[in-house]
Amino acid sequence: MIPLAKVLEILGKVPERYRALVLLGTFTSLRWGELAGLRRPNLDLDEGVVRVVSELAELDGGKLMEDTPKSRAGRRVVSIPEEIIPELRHHLDQFAEPGENGRVFIGPKGAWLRRSGLPPDLEHGSRGCGAP
Repeated sequence: MIPLAKVLEILGKVPERYRALVLLGTFTSLRWGELAGLRRPNLDLDEGVVRVVSELAELDGGKLMEDTPKSRAGRRVVSIPEEIIPELRHHLDQFAEPGENGRVFIGPKGAWLRRSGLPPDLEHGSRGCGAP
């Protein structure tokens, strides 16, 4: 588990658009594909839960494919700590894909996030703090 001080250090180094990604990934233990595939209807901030019903997978050759989790256990409801909900609301207002079914996390130009490489600024922020 990553220490809270390390998470705060990473948050101080990554661009604002990736703060919610770091927080949600850290405090819900969602996998990369689950975060990259998360859509607005599956993030219920009023109830404080995320419904994991899909994931984004990168196939050989770089093609992205949306799919359901591989196992029944992968489809689940995960609680979100109330302390990070304001940051998630801000993220949805400022950075998420528009539309009621839009992706929660997208790149600065609107592209889907890829597993093959973190956005350069995010990777730099986490590695610069000595995180794995």
